[in-house]
Amino acid sequence: MKHYSVILASAAATAIVSAEMPNVAIDAKNLFTAAITVNAATTYQKMMGGGCSGAFGAACQTNTLSAADQQTVAKTLFDENFGALSILRNLIGSSNGTTILPNPPATPAGPFNYSLPANNDSCQLTLAQNALRYNPDLYLYADACKCFCHHL
Repeated sequence: MKHYSVILASAAATAIVSAEMPNVAIDAKNLFTAAITVNAATTYQKMMGGGCSGAFGAACQTNTLSAADQQTVAKTLFDENFGALSILRNLIGSSNGTTILPNPPATPAGPFNYSLPANNDSCQLTLAQNALRYNPDLYLYADACKCFCHHL
C-alpha cells in the first residue's frame, strides 16, 4: 500500500506544483522514486471477488432504462465474460420510514417484529434479480448503513 501512496503522492505533488508555478518545468520522473517488487508466489490474503453496490440510489439509475438496457447493464457488470463482478451489496434502511425494524425491542432478547416497507427497496431488487441471471453464484449481501458505514 505504501508504494501506491508514493506514486499517487508524486502525481499529486506534480499537479500542485504545476498549478502554482505554471512557468516552471518539472521532471516528474525524478520528483519521487519507488522500487516495487512483486512476488506472485506470495499470498497475503485471498480475495473473494470484486463487486459493486446498489445502495443509496445507485440501482435506481438502471431502473429508468428499458428492460433490454437493464439486462445489458447487468450482463456487462456480472457476466463472467464481461465485468465478472461476483459481489453485490444492497442497503437495508436504518432510518425512520426505511428500516425493517420500525419498533426496536427493549432488550436484545426481542421480540423482533421485522417488516419491509412497501415499495422501498431503493430499486435494489430489480438489479439483484438481473445480476443473478448472469451470475447465479453471486454473493449478495445487505446491511444497514448505521451499522456498517460508521466502522469504515
